[in-house]
Amino acid sequence: DNIWYYWDYTGGWWELVNYTPPTSTGPSPSEIASTTLSYTGQFIRGTERPITLQSTVFDCSGWVYFVLLNLNATLANQIGANGYVASGNFQNYIESHGGFRSTGPKVGDLVMWEGHVEIVVSVNGEYFNMSGTASSSEPVPRTEGENWLHSSYKTQGNWPWGNGNFLGFWTLTND
Repeated sequence: DNIWYYWDYTGGWWELVNYTPPTSTGPSPSEIASTTLSYTGQFIRGTERPITLQSTVFDCSGWVYFVLLNLNATLANQIGANGYVASGNFQNYIESHGGFRSTGPKVGDLVMWEGHVEIVVSVNGEYFNMSGTASSSEPVPRTEGENWLHSSYKTQGNWPWGNGNFLGFWTLTND
């Protein structure tokens, strides 16, 4: 039988009959993309810490953390300790959870350069569009619009984002 129990501090153990626990530890890629798009242009660029569900000012890592915080606080806090997050937190987490891919962008992927992270919101083959933060004069999040990027640009040295080299794409796995 599929019977699970949970503890309610006010009343003891409760039985959940025919309960199937979720198999995913994180949000789906489409949830990540749709969440970032649902907030387009509602916030401002800046650096504030800690990031909470009430935050309104974001840099790149703060924005991606905020999106994940809205979808799975446990995962968000594995990446950035209780709202104190930097792009290096994402890089370290990704490298310890399977690493980056250099091609094959997918909707909901995180895309990273040294010092910068964004969310892939649409894909057409190797072309992709992303959403995140840019200069202080633009609202957060912003979407690249018609400026489709191709994953081969990294080999030509044409990536205009981040403080350093292109690191790659990463899909949140359900591990």
